[in-house]
Amino acid sequence: MADEATAAPEQAPAEDGGGKKKGMMMTIGLIAGVAILEAVLFFVFIKVFYSSPDPAHGESGEHVIDDGAAPMMSTAEVPLATRFKVPNTSKGVTYIYDFDISMVVPAEQMADAKSLVEARQGQLQDRIARIVRAANARILDEVDFKTLRGQFEEAVRDVLDNDEIVVQVLIPRCVPLRAE
Repeated sequence: MADEATAAPEQAPAEDGGGKKKGMMMTIGLIAGVAILEAVLFFVFIKVFYSSPDPAHGESGEHVIDDGAAPMMSTAEVPLATRFKVPNTSKGVTYIYDFDISMVVPAEQMADAKSLVEARQGQLQDRIARIVRAANARILDEVDFKTLRGQFEEAVRDVLDNDEIVVQVLIPRCVPLRAE
């Protein structure tokens, strides 16, 4: 009997499985309540601190986009070299590149630019020829000749010794001809 009296109190806590379930439900309820509170606070934060998006360009019916750029200046083209042929062996085979090269100058400086180009024609052609002869195949195979135009522009600025006169260098024609 004494054994039964001591055994009965031990069984009573084992039947208290409802207490564990109750604790589990409270934990889940607490987590759900915190999640709901976070969602509400997030919603309030967005409503308070969010500003509306900027209006789209053209929303008012105007077709002008103001990108902050300076107004375009009037320009003119001055030819630097016409039917200018330069060999290059960077591909393992000799190619002769037949170029037309021009530069864009401000319209009010066109006369000065033409006189400078005529006075330094030999220097310009020498520098351009050196650039083409030293260029690797990757540079000569570019679709837009971006690297080559940049190198030509730097050379023209250097030879003409006037940074303001050269706006851009153009390569309107480039024909690679195999020399063999």
